[in-house]
Amino acid sequence: MANIQAEAELLLGSEHSSQKDSHVGSQVRTSRTSEIVVAVVVPTLNEIDGITGLIPSIKKTLGRYRTEVIVIDGKSSDGTIVRARELGARVLTQQRSGYGDALQLGFRFAYLTTRADITVMIDGDMTYDPEDVLRITEPIASGEADLVVGNRFANIRKGAMSRTNRWGNRILSWFARYAVGINLSDSQCGLRAFRTRFTPHIIGASNGMAYATEMTAEIIQAGGRVSELPISYSNRIGRSKLKPFRDGLQIFSTTVRLARDYKPLLFFGGTGTALVTLGMLLGINEFSDYLRYGYVLHPPLVVLLALVVISGVQLLSLGLIADMVKSFRREMRHYSQFDRDLELRASPDGIPGRFD
Repeated sequence: MANIQAEAELLLGSEHSSQKDSHVGSQVRTSRTSEIVVAVVVPTLNEIDGITGLIPSIKKTLGRYRTEVIVIDGKSSDGTIVRARELGARVLTQQRSGYGDALQLGFRFAYLTTRADITVMIDGDMTYDPEDVLRITEPIASGEADLVVGNRFANIRKGAMSRTNRWGNRILSWFARYAVGINLSDSQCGLRAFRTRFTPHIIGASNGMAYATEMTAEIIQAGGRVSELPISYSNRIGRSKLKPFRDGLQIFSTTVRLARDYKPLLFFGGTGTALVTLGMLLGINEFSDYLRYGYVLHPPLVVLLALVVISGVQLLSLGLIADMVKSFRREMRHYSQFDRDLELRASPDGIPGRFD
């Protein structure tokens, strides 16, 4: 056991100085690109017109790889399923509903059945250029990144995104950057590729539009290297399924929860510090009155301010404890990653044969 632990520490090393070594056995085999298996997951709901052009374009663009297109259909009524099968895609039907649920179903299939090296997600409405699929796949195939996310703001076609959605996306990306540490200009982009071995870390998350934020945070927490590339974003084919206000609230609440889980010292400690500061500042006048008159002029206010300060101290303490727990969980995750790396090296094709 001591030898295994020593080997684990040697393999994992410092998070900052030996990040490359922490991915031993996980990099995609690049001796020949034709050996790399790429699974492209496409969630659909009445997208027959979109997938008619999308699926052939993806297969042509990724011709250098072994590519399988996996369509996850939300019970379409316009013939999407039939058309997808005619175009050679694997089709799975959702039993539940939601954008995140569809993606997770496709990711499971790519991990367990297709046994892909790289998994790509793309919407079925042709808003994303299939040519960009190859661009975001190559950094993973070459071992430069574990997750590549597109940046739609680099080239948005006129009318492709409303002013409200554009500002909403920028605000959510800013909040995700400072609350969770997701350093992306477009954290909600629906075109992204990741190393399939990270699938176990991103299953069991949100079923809605907030899934994009959550999967990014989970891969970062698992030690994944994240990159962002500029892409094109065009007008969609068909009717939009987005509900900006509802989806925005869901993404915001998910980001707050992720901040609580991944940055507890900032979440609890920051709130606690703010309460202590507020209580002390508002209490200065009451303390001055006590020194001047020898008694408290507003006892109820003093009691309230004391409760505010006490609550702040408790939240700060909770943040410190939660941060220690998070550090412990990170260490356990490192050893768990070491076990996965051993399994990957033992597997002849570089992909685990089970979902854990």
